[in-house]
Amino acid sequence: MDNDTIILKINDTLNNNYLAFIKSLQGLSDKTLIEKAPEIGASMLIFTEMQVYTRDSDCNIEHLRSLLKFDNLLDVLRDQWYKSKLLWDEDIETVVEEAAAMDGNEEFTEPQQDGGITLC
Repeated sequence: MDNDTIILKINDTLNNNYLAFIKSLQGLSDKTLIEKAPEIGASMLIFTEMQVYTRDSDCNIEHLRSLLKFDNLLDVLRDQWYKSKLLWDEDIETVVEEAAAMDGNEEFTEPQQDGGITLC
């Protein structure tokens, strides 16, 4: 498979995953949406960053090729983002590299909050 096809498949998978994620949020209560805010934010960030990363001529095509094994790539990358304890200042390449090293049999769970934020 050539590089352009790999990138196209990655972007198609992410687009489909993102649309399904957005659809899954429809009809949720306000309270539930607020509770899911970190997941929503991370999903938006991963989706956007991957669009930029795959347009970069320096993107690691072998890592992208390895990511083709995942049906829900958005969940995999978001979970890896959380596991790596990356905040908003890290780049997507680290997440892609770590996710590419996975074998595809991992189970993903929604990250647990540490009790939330206390406002004064």
